[in-house]
Amino acid sequence: MRQLAGVVGSLGLLLAAFFALSPVTVDVPHHDGRCGPPLVRYAAQEHDDDPNEQAVIDACEAKAEDQLVVAGIAAGVGTLGFVVLRLIAGRHAVVERRRRRARRQRADDEARQAAEHQAELETAAARDAALRG
Repeated sequence: MRQLAGVVGSLGLLLAAFFALSPVTVDVPHHDGRCGPPLVRYAAQEHDDDPNEQAVIDACEAKAEDQLVVAGIAAGVGTLGFVVLRLIAGRHAVVERRRRRARRQRADDEARQAAEHQAELETAAARDAALRG
């Protein structure tokens, strides 16, 4: 279960990295529409005096922001899955330890009872031998 938790957490982070670093494109006339990775685009915060270029920059930043939100959700879900599965794995480990302890205690009790019973039999046999003897 702990390995599964690690896999879920890693997958969430890998998906987040994919969404944050995969290039974004926008559909705008007379422009190639490539914006680059959302993380870089959002961090750059560019500004241009040309209204057409500024519209492209704004569209790229909006698309990058949407992509970063998806990346954040993927990271959050992966982290939440990791934490939940680790808690479940910890609970399973506690339950298994209790079961092993109960089995060990039961075996010890049975061995003690068998030894007591054997001692009682030996005492009774010795008493019978003394009375007969």
